[in-house]
Order: sequence, then C-alpha cells, then structure tokens
Amino acid sequence: MNASSYSTYYHSFTVPNYDSFYTIDVIAYNDTSYSSWAYTTFSSGPSPTPPSGVGSIIIGSVEQTSVYVNWDDATNFTDYRVEYKLATSSSYTFVSYRSVSNYTLSGLSADTEYDVKVYARRQLSDGSYINGTPSVTRFKTKGNRPSDWSWYTPKTSGGNFNITAGEWNSFTNRINDYRLYKGFPYYNFTTATSGLSFTASKFNEACSAISAMNPPTVPPSSKSIDDIIYATYINRLRDSINSII
Repeated sequence: MNASSYSTYYHSFTVPNYDSFYTIDVIAYNDTSYSSWAYTTFSSGPSPTPPSGVGSIIIGSVEQTSVYVNWDDATNFTDYRVEYKLATSSSYTFVSYRSVSNYTLSGLSADTEYDVKVYARRQLSDGSYINGTPSVTRFKTKGNRPSDWSWYTPKTSGGNFNITAGEWNSFTNRINDYRLYKGFPYYNFTTATSGLSFTASKFNEACSAISAMNPPTVPPSSKSIDDIIYATYINRLRDSINSII
C-alpha cells in the first residue's frame, strides 16, 4: 500500500489465520532515495468460539406435504440454518435462517423419506459466520389416506351373514394401512383361517387396533367367548375405520 506524504496513514486488513504472528514493514521514499525499513510484529487473536450444537431434532406434526420440527436451543449463536433433502439425495437445499428453534417444512411429497439438518451460526465482527456442529434426522411424510372399506357382501341386521377368512384378513390389512397413515406401528393380527371358528379374540384385536387411532366413530366394545356377533357390530367396525381422516 502507498500513502501520501506528510500524513498519518491508517489501514485495516484481514489476516488469514488466528493465533498467528505477523510482521508489518514500512519504508519511506522520495524521487531519489529510500529510508531504512521500519517494522513491527503483532499476533492475531484466538479463534472465536463456535456456537454449540443444537442437540436432537424432534419431529412433531407430520402431514402429507409438511412436517413441524423443533430442536434444543444452542448457546453463543446468532441464528439457525435449516436445510433438507430427499433421503436418496446427496445434497441439501437451504430453506431458512431462524432466530427461534422450530420450523415447518412444506412443499414435500407424500409417503416420502427426507433428511432435515439444522446448525447454529455465530456472526463475527467482520461479518463472517462460524458454524456449530450440525444435527440431522430422518422422517417420512404421511402417505395418502387409504380408501374407505366396504365389506365384500352386505352384513344386514335381522338375518345371518357371512365373513370369509380372506375378507376378514383383508379388513385387518386395511386397518394396518390406516395405522401407518396415522403414524401408528403395524399391528400383528391373528390370521383368520378358512374352516376354523372365528373367535372373539380376533374381533377384539380389530376393536383395539382401531380404537388406538381415536376415530370419530368409536368401534364396538370387546366381546367374550359365546357372545353373539351381530351385523351391527361388524358394520360399526367398518364405520369406525372409515371415519378416520
């Protein structure tokens, strides 16, 4: 750098490394000669402390095209950076800088796995940022709602009706479709077998698996050995699962 004559010169600059020694050399000159070099040394400051990590990312409300996430507050931070990607992708997409420890990701695809990444940032005096350790977690968006269930043959009050083993097993499979849709684990139903008696325990499994999802239409109460299973009970199972939204 050159400075004009007969003036006090000030110059600020950025050094490339923290915790390092540097030397500044200065020489005066005119049209015909140069002075001796003058110099001084200085040490750059210590590396700034990065913000802490954000801890675990907690997946909250999961919908078909959105998900709510939050995380524990970091310390020594300016803001949070939120990114996400498809689980099968290698690169993240930036979505937001946040001053609070939560965010709703939107515009997602149903029944799809994603990774969300969050890390805290700290702004330095020169305007640059130093990053904390990122936290990453995986989630899956809610699938499309299963279609309503209909019995293969009508179950009419006041007369005998029939449910085949295949029809009942298909019904319990549909219950599990709804359980996965609502974020519940797969229910291990007892398989109905053609030629064997339909027991109260199988009926009660369906009631329990549906009831756990808190459907607007409550399923029928559980039954005991020798209780009669009426058509109204069977249709109430259908109505209960179809009431789930």
